[in-house]
Amino acid sequence: MEFDKFIIAFYQEQQHIFGICPCCTNVFQLSECAISVKGKKITIPEVKEITNLQNQVARLEERIGDLDGKLYDQQDKYTELEQEIKDMESHVTKRYRNAGRKQALKQISKVDKVFTKRNIDPRDIRLIFNPVEYVAFNGLTEQEVQSISFVTKQMQNSRQEIAINSLEKTIKSGNLEFVIIRIDENGQITYKRED
Repeated sequence: MEFDKFIIAFYQEQQHIFGICPCCTNVFQLSECAISVKGKKITIPEVKEITNLQNQVARLEERIGDLDGKLYDQQDKYTELEQEIKDMESHVTKRYRNAGRKQALKQISKVDKVFTKRNIDPRDIRLIFNPVEYVAFNGLTEQEVQSISFVTKQMQNSRQEIAINSLEKTIKSGNLEFVIIRIDENGQITYKRED
């Protein structure tokens, strides 16, 4: 190793060694000391440059740390504002959706003379065609079904009348069972009987 590189490496290592000044009792790094031979001071410019660069790097790292903290704070504020906007959008959407539903139900009540007269929400109705045309799950849109109504037109033939009478007898006799049939995305069917 060349002598000047050795001296620089030696000085760099000296940053980790500390001493106390006998005159003023201040703590210092050994690398801050000046070397003197017989009263003549020896300075190594490279060591000062390295020390200055290290100090600049330390200041830059501290500044980066400050900026990272500010960035983190701004990200928190942005996330909070984003959540507020989502909440407001959700609230506004619900409000307009409900207003739209009310308007739609008003319009439907003008046209529909069967369901609205019987206080059946048209959104609770499912079309099944046979033996009755519609099944109304009263309260379905409010998440709790209170009753189930079967709605059909005037019976047009004896076969339809027999099916309706059979359905009526079955319901009156309580000969019912409740089965939940679920079909998943892959077409797999599962049954669950409620006792």
